[in-house]
Amino acid sequence: MLVHNSGNGCNVETGTDAEGGNDIDFSKRNTPDQDALIQLSKEAKKYGGTTYEDATILIDWAKEYKVDYHDIEMHPNRPGAASNVPHFHIGKTGHIPIIGNIPAWLKELIYDY
Repeated sequence: MLVHNSGNGCNVETGTDAEGGNDIDFSKRNTPDQDALIQLSKEAKKYGGTTYEDATILIDWAKEYKVDYHDIEMHPNRPGAASNVPHFHIGKTGHIPIIGNIPAWLKELIYDY
């Protein structure tokens, strides 16, 4: 059963699980903007990554729409190819590689790490 509770200007959808037990709080669902950003990020990962310019746009949107993210980073001391190239994270997409050139100042930061 789902119930819409309205209080203090907030709409919160709650319900019970199939067993009739634990209350389920649906207020943590993504907004349409958050969903769109996560889908774009998944597509970028699926197709092998994105340019530096597009990565910065996705990261800016993550900040704006309050989606978890990791800025552009690299882990040279970790095993695995995905960690050893410049990449970023949006939500739970995992490593999204940066394809092509990155600015010289950023190269110095991440390669000298």
